[in-house]
Amino acid sequence: MVERSCSKCKGKNLHPGDQVSFGGNKSEFSTSDLQKSAKFLGIRVHGLSKQVKYLISKNKSNSKTVAKARTLGIKVITPEQFQVKLKNVCDGLIQNFNKRPFKSLILEGSRVYTLGLTDSDLSTLKKFLKSKNAKSTKIMNSSLSAAVSSKFMLKSDKAKQLQGLNIPIYEFSKLRLKPIRD
Repeated sequence: MVERSCSKCKGKNLHPGDQVSFGGNKSEFSTSDLQKSAKFLGIRVHGLSKQVKYLISKNKSNSKTVAKARTLGIKVITPEQFQVKLKNVCDGLIQNFNKRPFKSLILEGSRVYTLGLTDSDLSTLKKFLKSKNAKSTKIMNSSLSAAVSSKFMLKSDKAKQLQGLNIPIYEFSKLRLKPIRD
C-alpha cells in the first residue's frame, strides 16, 4: 500500500490520485455510484496491486481477493465505510500532486498514457516502464498513474482532459530517461 503524507489530514483520508480496488462480484460494482463518485473526486479505481490504499468488498473474510489484499497490507473496508471516506476526501495534496518526480510516481502495475511521442521516444519510455513492471496505454481513464506527452501536445484537448481527471502530465524531453538496451 502506498502512503502519502499530508500535513492537512496526516494521511488519514483519501486524496485525489489515491487508488482503490473493488472486490467481490464484479457486476455489483461495475457501474456503481461508488465507482463513479470515486472517479469524479480523483480517486483511481484499479485492480488489486501494491499501490491500492483500500479494497472495497462486501465480504470481508472468505474471498481470495481479500486474502491477497491482506498479504499486500491493503486495508479492506465495506462499501458503507468507503462512502464515508468519499465524503472526507482531502485536498491537501492537490497542489503537490503534479510536482512529484516521474520516476518516483511509476510503480509496479502503473499505467501511463502516451500522447504524441515519436517512435524512438515511445520505445525508450516503454523500455523504462517495462523495467518497472508498468505499461503504456492509449486508453484514457482515471485509473492512469501519469501521462507522457511531446511538447507540442501539452496544450491539446486530450491533455486538458487528462488534467480534468487529475492525471499528472510530463513532457518527455524533461524526463531525462536514458535509453535502455535490450
